[in-house]
Amino acid sequence: MARALEVIGDRWSLVLVRQLLLGPKGFQELRVRTGIAPRVLSGRLRQL
Repeated sequence: MARALEVIGDRWSLVLVRQLLLGPKGFQELRVRTGIAPRVLSGRLRQL
């Protein structure tokens, strides 16, 4: 539970989880919708 909160507590992770709850999206669509830099997006997706 603590690890889950640690990962989800990250600002970008919350944004990504919200987007993915709205439906499946590819990398490029997530990048465009959130404005997250590709390197950061890749890292957060790996973390999740």
